[in-house]
Amino acid sequence: MEWLGLQFVAELPASGQILLDCSHNPLLVMVAYLVACAASFATLDMAERLVHAEDPGSRRIWRWIGATCLAGGIWAMHFIGMLAFQTPIDIQYDLGITLLSLLIALLASWLAMHTLSEVQPSALHCLKTACVIGLGIAGMHYVGMAAMKSSATAYYQPELFALSVLIAIGASFAALWVARYLSEGSGVAHQLLKYSAALILGAGIISMHFTGMAALDLVLPEGALAASGGDTGHLQLGLTVALIILLILGSAISAALADKKLQNKENDLRRLNALLSQLDQARMSLQQAANYDALTNLINRRGFNQMFAEKLSQKTSEGGMLAVMFLDIDHFKRINDSLGHDAGDALLKVIAQHIKSSVRSHEDVVARFGGDEFCILISLRDREEARGMA
Repeated sequence: MEWLGLQFVAELPASGQILLDCSHNPLLVMVAYLVACAASFATLDMAERLVHAEDPGSRRIWRWIGATCLAGGIWAMHFIGMLAFQTPIDIQYDLGITLLSLLIALLASWLAMHTLSEVQPSALHCLKTACVIGLGIAGMHYVGMAAMKSSATAYYQPELFALSVLIAIGASFAALWVARYLSEGSGVAHQLLKYSAALILGAGIISMHFTGMAALDLVLPEGALAASGGDTGHLQLGLTVALIILLILGSAISAALADKKLQNKENDLRRLNALLSQLDQARMSLQQAANYDALTNLINRRGFNQMFAEKLSQKTSEGGMLAVMFLDIDHFKRINDSLGHDAGDALLKVIAQHIKSSVRSHEDVVARFGGDEFCILISLRDREEARGMA
């Protein structure tokens, strides 16, 4: 089976020369693993921000940032891994096919971030999405391999080819599953778990790449001679690509960290405002209990004394007169003794309402001192008003 010039599930030709002396630059391999781990960590960080974002616009932004980080990281890892590949033949890369592989990685990454935006997706949903994402990552890898242009033909061992696809699916499922548990939590233990998960996921991603590379056999046509590969500049280009993608991932992680701190401050501010509101309500309740009578809802003796002091000060400075009237209910004890305290309380409420409706609400003050004792503070213009009120 041939796809994009690559031979899949096909036997090696009887004639031709298989290139056996292929190797990888160990430094670029380590750099590729570092990029894969950084991309995994950035993806987990973006997924955490995505879950905690409340505004739909912010969620869309974090979803695209996460997809870009994941796609860029995986693609850069693959590109650096290909630069690390050393062969005795000259290899060039087709720009259009290379960009197509980046587009495939971006689509798979966007699907991953879309699933990560859901709160606690089911295991079956994670598995279905992981299959699609894993196939996308494998497609990105093998499309990128198809970008190789050389005099040799690329053949793939079916067993290792299938294993690389399974590794891509497994790494995708692990990423989705781990993100379910990292969306909540904080502290040192949470960060250590995230670092560990990034290292494991990075290992899964790069394992897929090098399993695919192990499946590769390059066969030169019969009679062709292997020439120097001319790897000049591969190391510098690989390190440059790694530096650029690490700077991008670092910027995204920094933005996520700043957003997290800002959101924590906003949450603290909301909690503080809620606490202040509760304190105000508690203060008002205490003030109500301290200055008002619970039965009649009139002010009590303490509240009356404060009001009397304020009124007295006002009349002293502005002029005017005040009258104080004391009232009580004759033989009130007989009502409690004969009909019970509930009847006595009901009578007190009726009398309190009657007194309150008989005075000027904005000028006069009615208080219950306790028991059946009431007191009225009246603002006067002349003395006859007090007589009329009595």
